[in-house]
Amino acid sequence: HIRAAVFCIADGVLPANNRQGYVLKMLIRRSLVNGSFLGIKEPFLYKLVDTVIRAMKGGYPELESRRENISLIIKSEEEKYFSITEEALRGTFDTLIFSLRESSIDTIPGENVFYFHDTKGLPIELIKEYAEANGFKLDLDGYERLMEEQRRKSRGATKLTGDIFAQTLTAAVVSAGVVTKFVGYEKLESEATVKAIIKDNSTIRSIAAPADIALILDMTPFYGESGGQVGDTGVIEGKGFKIEVYDTKLIEKTAVHLGKIKEGSVKAGDKVTAKVNKERRLAIARHHTATHLLQAALRKVLGPHVQQSGSLVAPDKLRFDFTHFKAVDGGQLERIEEVVNDFIRRNAALKTALMDLEEAKGSGATALFGEKYEKQVRVVTTEGISKELCGGTHLKATGEIGIFKITGEESVAAGLRRIEAIAGEVAYRKIKEDESALKAVADSLNIEPSKLPAQIEKLLDRIKDLEKKLKGYEALNLKEKAKELVSAKKMLDNICLVARRIDGFAPETLASLTDEIKADLIQNAVSILGGSFDGKAYIVVGVTANLVKSGMDARAIIQKISKIISGGGGGRPDLAQAGGKDISRIDEALKAGRETIKGLIQ
Repeated sequence: HIRAAVFCIADGVLPANNRQGYVLKMLIRRSLVNGSFLGIKEPFLYKLVDTVIRAMKGGYPELESRRENISLIIKSEEEKYFSITEEALRGTFDTLIFSLRESSIDTIPGENVFYFHDTKGLPIELIKEYAEANGFKLDLDGYERLMEEQRRKSRGATKLTGDIFAQTLTAAVVSAGVVTKFVGYEKLESEATVKAIIKDNSTIRSIAAPADIALILDMTPFYGESGGQVGDTGVIEGKGFKIEVYDTKLIEKTAVHLGKIKEGSVKAGDKVTAKVNKERRLAIARHHTATHLLQAALRKVLGPHVQQSGSLVAPDKLRFDFTHFKAVDGGQLERIEEVVNDFIRRNAALKTALMDLEEAKGSGATALFGEKYEKQVRVVTTEGISKELCGGTHLKATGEIGIFKITGEESVAAGLRRIEAIAGEVAYRKIKEDESALKAVADSLNIEPSKLPAQIEKLLDRIKDLEKKLKGYEALNLKEKAKELVSAKKMLDNICLVARRIDGFAPETLASLTDEIKADLIQNAVSILGGSFDGKAYIVVGVTANLVKSGMDARAIIQKISKIISGGGGGRPDLAQAGGKDISRIDEALKAGRETIKGLIQ
């Protein structure tokens, strides 16, 4: 199991809730369940990664550079599993067990078993073990029915996906049998011949404006979307017709131009002039070349373990996913941005060459994990900076980028980070917008922009002081409100009951009031507060410590009355709360709470 997990992650698969990621997640979780049967109650699989890599690195040397990253991903998934298990079994599961016992039911319904397995991700063996430890059986027949329904829906979704796939251009493109020659590295305009016209997933001979079509040429300067780079746009013109191309896809080595015929008519065999939108292509090239510089900067600042895991190159931004063990802090981001801009100022030339795949890898060219390459590959070298396998379009020198600006950094998954950035004119406009915003803020405070940090710090200190005072007033008001509620208490035998409706209080405020009431009455007291807040109904039940010791449980009370407001809840024996949809029945729920207390003391 651990060997399979290591190789899955090395090939770019991450734990997830669908497809390969789900298989990987269940591999890890099944191992953890078996570990728990051996008495292991904490993450341990990640410690075995080193053993697997030492055993396998002879045949798979690339595993060595991913060692720490793979360990981190597995450890993170293990920690997530134990966290979910603790929360599910010790929280929701316990509440369910308590409720079933109250109703004298000894079997956990199939829908609950399905919920813990499908939604919470708990292996069925673990659910069964915990249920049996509490004296419960599982309704496995009901669970299997729901699982079969889930499988049926999944098959339906797969069929639907297949239907949608069938409606795409792929079948028609393949049947056209055209391999387009790409000339877009050298030029952005070329003469060509129309080889196929596709409309509504069928190949046709000719079509007149206005219409949406897919056009296949024998050669094209249009780059088809691939390798993270978006497709080109532009114009295809011929005798008496004009087609505006809004996207270009690469399907089975064929460039497919998606466009609208604006005027005239086009037929197979027509001679055309294909013109790429030059400004847009240049903006894309800036961001693509910047992506290569970014990877080099990341490896320089964070370390050689950094590997590309995915990217998006568009005219208005770039997105770069990479392996790293933790968040990139502000200082590191500044340094990365600084290094990229230094690479830009070097104005280093970019060179391309076609090589055999093994020769390219042997020369030190960086490849994308999980990507399948042809035997012959294109290598893009930025002198003194980077060398990568890449089929995308680039600038002639780094200086053409102009300027580079990081706009965000975040986690994508365990051990996988994402940086978003902008370059060239887009970056310049963003910097000017930020300057304008800072000046507007500075003007509103009547100070120079350079003095903003000190002024903001001063204002934040003032806000903190005011918040402290406000909390003091709120605490005082809570105590006063609690005294008011206690003054209206009722005695039921020897138990003091405070049951009141108070609308407009958030559920956490109701809980705080309940604590104040219990502190005021000390013992032999029950508080039931209910009210509407933000369009919902809420009820909070509090029981003093001595009553809890004698067997009274706030959770049992809340379970009985929460259904009245069409809701549910839980909590601790001394404090439980519920939320529901039916505001109109809050008074009825409070009355039911009083009757429940009466029933408990008779």
